[in-house]
Parts: sequence; C-alpha cells; structure tokens
Amino acid sequence: MAALPVEVVYGLYFGVLTGLVPAAIAWLLGFGFRYVTGVTVPGLAVVVLSVAIAGASGGLMALADPTITQSENQVRLTVALLVVLMGSLYAHNRGDAFANEIPRKVSLRKLTERTLSTDVVEL
Repeated sequence: MAALPVEVVYGLYFGVLTGLVPAAIAWLLGFGFRYVTGVTVPGLAVVVLSVAIAGASGGLMALADPTITQSENQVRLTVALLVVLMGSLYAHNRGDAFANEIPRKVSLRKLTERTLSTDVVEL
C-alpha cells in the first residue's frame, strides 16, 4: 500500500476519470427536466444515478487493472466516490441554473420580426 497522500491523489485521479460521464448525464438530466417541466430533479435521484454509472465505468476499469481495488483501507475508492458525487451534484446544479437562464418560448417568427433601425443602416 502506498502512503496516504499518494492514495488520496490516486483517488482524485480515479474520481475525475470515472466522474466525467456521470457529471455530463447529471447536467443533461438537470437541464432537460428543469427546462421541460419547470421543477428540479431531487438530489437523491442524481446521486443514485451517478453512483450507478460511476460504478459501471469503475468496474470496467477495475477489470482492466485489478490493482485499483487491492488497497487495504480503500482510501482511493472513498475519495473517488466523493469526487464523483460532488462533480455530479455540481453539474446538476449548473444544468438547473442554465435551464432557468435561457428563454423558453422563442419562435423563429419572433426573432425575424425585429429589424434594424433606419438610423443604424447606411444606404
């Protein structure tokens, strides 16, 4: 077993590596659900979905490199799990915020009705 700081760094690396896909899915879920319905997805649902996706991708990584799971006190996996959860919850929050900021009922006709003032246009 490596020293504790090395295990923490490995956990951060493993968490970022396995947390990218769950964070992207959490952002899409938060944005899409908030944009369509106007209410947010509960945080527990985001956590459960993120842990399931990270578990699947982390399990595939562990099949490729079994030394990931052979640490004695599992500091590496605990730190990785915390990184995945924090990243997913942050991405979900950013998706909700983005859904609030963009306009909802925008039509092409409404965009084309706006024209430039004649003072601005040089002929």
